[in-house]
Amino acid sequence: MKDYLLWIFQRVSAIFLIIVLAIHFWVLHYKDPGTVVYYNNVAFRLKTILFLGIDSILLMAGLFHGLNGLNNIILDYGVKPSTRTTIGWVLFGSGIVLFILGIYSIFYFIGW
Repeated sequence: MKDYLLWIFQRVSAIFLIIVLAIHFWVLHYKDPGTVVYYNNVAFRLKTILFLGIDSILLMAGLFHGLNGLNNIILDYGVKPSTRTTIGWVLFGSGIVLFILGIYSIFYFIGW
């Protein structure tokens, strides 16, 4: 992917993460203050398509933002073009594996 697109997606994912995390914290922690959080309540909430979708998108955006940031930090050290390509593919593969594990854990948590 073109470097300028990755730069733009890095900024867009940062804005998205700030907004969605703020909403996430408000809904889960501050909407009903004093409410005790139980396992069954969390499992019930995650069975809704809205929360499942938001958590999946949040996972994907967080992984992209973190791994792309790590890629940028590594590339700042001036690696060779062949090494740059290898690092990019290793981070991309790691992101796919971590996303699959995260989705699996969400679905396993709710008993699907």
